[in-house]
Amino acid sequence: MRRLVFVGAGKGPYDAFGNLVGNGDHDLIVDVSPDLARVARAATSARATWQFGESEAWRGSRVEVDFESEARRRGDLKLGDALLSPWVALGDSGLSRGAVTQRIETELAPGARAAALRFRIERRVNGDRSYENFAQTTDGRVLTARWRARPAATVSSDVEGRWKRDEAGQAGLTGTPYRRVLREAGVTTQLVFTPDARLRAVAALDAGWSHPEAGGTGITDPSVTRTIRIGPDLGVALGPRGHLDVTARRAFVSGAPALALIPSIDPAGAPRWEGSARADYRLHESTTFSTTFTVRDRTGQVAPPARTTEVTGRAELRAFF
Repeated sequence: MRRLVFVGAGKGPYDAFGNLVGNGDHDLIVDVSPDLARVARAATSARATWQFGESEAWRGSRVEVDFESEARRRGDLKLGDALLSPWVALGDSGLSRGAVTQRIETELAPGARAAALRFRIERRVNGDRSYENFAQTTDGRVLTARWRARPAATVSSDVEGRWKRDEAGQAGLTGTPYRRVLREAGVTTQLVFTPDARLRAVAALDAGWSHPEAGGTGITDPSVTRTIRIGPDLGVALGPRGHLDVTARRAFVSGAPALALIPSIDPAGAPRWEGSARADYRLHESTTFSTTFTVRDRTGQVAPPARTTEVTGRAELRAFF
């Protein structure tokens, strides 16, 4: 079970009545029962692929359909749990957990120099009722279309459009049931320059328009959040044994404040500045040293709570025997 406790002003996502508010003074902790409960599990995955094309441009073209489902039911399984539907995963209270992934992906003319196309339709559904007094569901749908061109041997460009609809819901014994739907439309483009295997330089641009479903429907509506992220990617070989990858992004946000699908004490939306660097170096045939640094800067954002610059570092030594 999950129990509501006081954690301090502004330190929890719930208020004193169990309502999910994002910046509250209560949080839910887990109480474990000493009794055991039997849960039956069924998992299914299936994939069908059709490949076609014989010319240099069309060779490797494909249409692929994927399906994955997992059902965890208290007590005995039902016949339909082997092939779970999204509606059952979201609405069947007898399931301890239900998850469904449906995906259709098409790649056309991957070897074409002027127009290599890729389309993807995907839906991911998850219903979690592991706790006796708390349930959470998510439903994510995405449609993407990508166009790739290779005007020269060292230069390529990508343009990808996307449409997303994300829905989340929570329900407990206390508080008002929570439901939020966010819609997003956007486009990502990048220009890639690879003169040789030692260097890869990318100029990237991402523009997105998001809004809650109850709000407006156009990019000029005042409820829409407009986010533009721009910056370079750089990959450089460090001699014959190492490699360095550097990424930097600057975000320009306008319109309504960004909303998170599930409110929390962390701010929503892209940070003003974001960068990362990763270096890998092979010390020996079976030993590799890696280090990663990530920086996120939200100091210029006006949405509460205020945040300082976050720096995260990681170093690891991998040895294979």
